[in-house]
Amino acid sequence: MEFVRSALETALAGAEAHLYVVLTGRDPANTCQF
Repeated sequence: MEFVRSALETALAGAEAHLYVVLTGRDPANTCQF
Protein backbone atom coordinates (compact mmCIF):
# COMPACT_ATOMS: atom_id res chain seq x y z
CA MET A 1 0.00 0.00 0.00
CA GLU A 2 2.92 2.34 0.69
CA PHE A 3 4.02 2.06 -2.94
CA VAL A 4 0.58 3.08 -4.17
CA ARG A 5 0.56 6.02 -1.79
CA SER A 6 3.97 7.28 -2.89
CA ALA A 7 2.98 6.84 -6.55
CA LEU A 8 -0.16 8.91 -5.98
CA GLU A 9 1.81 11.65 -4.24
CA THR A 10 4.29 11.72 -7.11
CA ALA A 11 1.46 11.94 -9.65
CA LEU A 12 -0.15 14.78 -7.70
CA ALA A 13 3.12 16.68 -7.51
CA GLY A 14 3.58 16.25 -11.27
CA ALA A 15 0.05 17.46 -11.93
CA GLU A 16 0.60 20.53 -9.75
CA ALA A 17 3.84 21.36 -11.55
CA HIS A 18 2.10 20.94 -14.91
CA LEU A 19 -0.74 23.22 -13.85
CA TYR A 20 1.77 25.83 -12.65
CA VAL A 21 3.46 25.79 -16.05
CA VAL A 22 0.12 26.06 -17.87
CA LEU A 23 -1.17 28.89 -15.70
CA THR A 24 1.99 30.97 -15.47
CA GLY A 25 3.75 29.99 -18.69
CA ARG A 26 6.91 29.27 -16.69
CA ASP A 27 8.65 26.05 -15.77
CA PRO A 28 9.47 26.08 -12.03
CA ALA A 29 12.56 23.96 -12.74
CA ASN A 30 13.91 26.56 -15.19
CA THR A 31 13.15 29.80 -13.35
CA CYS A 32 16.85 30.71 -13.34
CA GLN A 33 16.76 31.03 -17.13
CA PHE A 34 14.24 33.87 -17.10
